[in-house]
Formats: sequence, structure tokens, C-alpha cells
Amino acid sequence: TYVGATTTVPAQNVWDAYFAGVYHMAQDPSGTAPQILDSTINANHGTTYGTMTSADLVAGLVGNAIQFDGVDDYVDIGNATSLGITGAVGLTLEASIYSPGKNYADFIARDDSTARGYVFRLSTLTEQLESSGASGPTATAAIAASVWTNCAVTQYGGSCTFYSDGATNGTSTITDIPDNSAEPTSLARRNYAGYEEYYIGILNEIRLSSIVRSANWEALTNLSVRDQLGTWAAAAPAGSSLRQLIDQVY
Repeated sequence: TYVGATTTVPAQNVWDAYFAGVYHMAQDPSGTAPQILDSTINANHGTTYGTMTSADLVAGLVGNAIQFDGVDDYVDIGNATSLGITGAVGLTLEASIYSPGKNYADFIARDDSTARGYVFRLSTLTEQLESSGASGPTATAAIAASVWTNCAVTQYGGSCTFYSDGATNGTSTITDIPDNSAEPTSLARRNYAGYEEYYIGILNEIRLSSIVRSANWEALTNLSVRDQLGTWAAAAPAGSSLRQLIDQVY
């Protein structure tokens, strides 16, 4: 029911109706467009641009991921209505990232051009939420360079909360609330008023939701992505043989 390849019904069944787009970033970026597949029923697939080759498909935190050069690599998803989530309704932007921390403005996901859309980026390794050209709040602490980190931000109205590896990384207020629902969406790039900036590093498990996910949700998501959500062990009674232990487990 819930196990299947991306774009199949079982895979789509995993995601609730609030997921606007889920990108495992596990496809060859040099393949046939659209290369980057949306795992939700919305089918908001993305097309890669720049000098991307099959060598940019690298090991991620979960399965494969995409490496971006910070020069011209990005994913264009187009003007999908379902991705036009706004701060008036509530939004959650999540991504597993591996950043060397070389760029001042590493854009993870954005839905803006000239109007007020959401912009999720790193500012010298600190998570930041912007609304189009207006600077927005940042997380309390920067993340470490060159390690896998699960980053997330939630926003509803003027309230904004950042998460890093499932733990709260600051709350803040955003005055320029994202309100646009008809702008193009892209990953790893921002083009505002003709000024382009790109993400450098690796992106994996990007998830965009039209709802505010809870702190418990973010904590459990971090454990799940890291394959630490559940553990098990079996203890053999003293003097047990290996055969008896196997029987006990199965």
C-alpha cells in the first residue's frame, strides 16, 4: 500500500494532502526532462538546468541526492498552483542539506519572482526565510559545514520557527508575509529582478507543505530520515544456543 517507486500510487499514498511537493532528489539530473520527480499526487516534477551531469547524482542522507555547483545548476518546477503555498494558510519547508558554507546566499527552495513568495535559504550557514526581495528572520544558530543536517522552517502569519536536526533552532517574526500563489518555483536557485544566486552543496529530501508541522513532527522526521526512528534488540537467556536465539527472534 505504501511502498513503491516514485510517481506510483503506493509512493503517493505515503504523503498526506498537505504535502505540495516531495523531492527525494534521487534521479539522474542529466536524464530526460523532467528529471527530478515529485513523489506526491501533485506531480510537480522539476527540470534541471546548468552544467549538470550524471556525476552530480551522489550519495545522500537517504538514498541518492543531487550535488549543485553554485554557479548555474538548479531545478525549475514551473508555475504549479499547488506549490503556491502562503504564510496566510501556513507553510513548512524542509530539506536535508550538505553545505560547505562557501556562499552567502544558498537558496534551497523558492516560489517568487517579482511578487511576495516564500524563499528558504542559508545565509552563511544560518537558515533564513524571506518573502521575495525582503530580508526575513533567521535561525538562532548556524549549522555545521560539510555535515548532513535536516533543516526546516514553519510559518503562519507573522510567526516563524526554525528547526535543525529535529530540534528548535529559534523562533522569530516575519513582517513581509509570503502571500503570492502564482509564481514559479525552483530548487537551488533564486532569480529576483534579474539577479541570480545558486546553492552550492548537496540537496536531499526536500518537502514543501501547506500547513505548519509541529515540533514533534520535525523531531520524528529527523529520526526517520536518519533511520533512527525505531530500534530493536533480542536478549538470549543464559546458556542459550544460537538456534534458540534465532527461534526467539522469529
